[in-house]
Amino acid sequence: MANEDTLYAQIKPRLIDFLKVAGLPFWEPALGTCPHCNEQCAVYDDHWSCPSCKAHGDIVDYVMELEHFVNRAAAIKRICRALQIKITTLDVISGDELLDTQFEPTQMVIDGFLGQGTYILAGAPKIGKSWLVLWLGHQVSCGANVWEFPSRKCGVLYISLEDTRQRIQNRLAKVSGGETGNIWFATEAELLGKGLEEQISGFLTENPTVQLVIVDTLQKVRLPGSNQYSYAGDYEVITRLKALADRFGITMLLVHHTRKEGADDPFSMISGTTGLSGGVDGSMVLIKDDRDDNRAELFVTGRDIRDMHMRLIFDEYTHAWHFLGYVGNERIERRDKLLNEINDFLSEVGVFHGTASDLMTKLSARTDNLEIKSANALTRLLNPQKNYLQHEFGIQYSYQRSGKERTLNLTKASDDSDGNDDT
Repeated sequence: MANEDTLYAQIKPRLIDFLKVAGLPFWEPALGTCPHCNEQCAVYDDHWSCPSCKAHGDIVDYVMELEHFVNRAAAIKRICRALQIKITTLDVISGDELLDTQFEPTQMVIDGFLGQGTYILAGAPKIGKSWLVLWLGHQVSCGANVWEFPSRKCGVLYISLEDTRQRIQNRLAKVSGGETGNIWFATEAELLGKGLEEQISGFLTENPTVQLVIVDTLQKVRLPGSNQYSYAGDYEVITRLKALADRFGITMLLVHHTRKEGADDPFSMISGTTGLSGGVDGSMVLIKDDRDDNRAELFVTGRDIRDMHMRLIFDEYTHAWHFLGYVGNERIERRDKLLNEINDFLSEVGVFHGTASDLMTKLSARTDNLEIKSANALTRLLNPQKNYLQHEFGIQYSYQRSGKERTLNLTKASDDSDGNDDT
């Protein structure tokens, strides 16, 4: 940033202000959480110091360590936005540099189903949403599959605001069979903007293994008042929760209700304005044709997942929703021809290490219509697909650039490994 020094001069004396605005743990008059050891540290306006691990620094050091920023400029931007300090320069990147950048794959709590960010699960009252998210949270806490989707074992926080601890105990016993993973429950919480963010961020700081937070229901944490239920109000709610999820790199699943009236598009049934569905990273809608029926359909859409239309059935004995299949056989992929060719090629050879030109030559020998103009274009087409290659084909991809030469590394997971090939 061209004005980095100017911005730093404005933010340096405002560490305590930042902790309060960002919802990070802060105990009056001058105690915070050490970003290195998570113990309480002394916090001042312009610096912090930890008596436990002897670490110390300024506001930028604090944010870089706590929120895992790799460069100082990004941390300064984060602080400025939290403190509403105007950034007068536009941070841009060229198209060539963007296509040449390798981003780390988006972490998926449930591969192909639930990624990092904020999601809504909506359904009519008493349809079985809470049973579904409780089972889902239990599966993730144990590292067990969610239907055909592998989960990444991690801690789970379930904020259940419509249940008592006794009711949750009864439900958890039925869902888990008495064996639970790292899952925590809360039956009371503050409202959004009135302490909820601080409560969640404090818990996440103290429990860094937690990667999934479930809020049941969204309505219970919203401020009352008719002016809250506008597009701007709905979008603000999601923005606050999404900022929290993005800051900690977690998944937040919000249980919500649908409208009473139906709609041709199931996602239009989510109660509220499009500020809710438009602000989240993904939406799920659970629909029953008949309330007394134990069958339902689950519609799924999201930025990092494919659209899905699934059939489920509720088991009255285990109180779990079981997967029956996809409506219309829609699991059949409409995959990119290039990715299909690479998957078929690696299924035969297992590993490829060489230049982009080498890979083009081998792929061109297998098909007459590859539709790739150059080796440079091949690499730039693969970079954005790194996450997709890993989760859908079990292919690990990376490349190194030395001068004008690009060396690609692609490795196909074996059939008995943890790769997520479709079956």
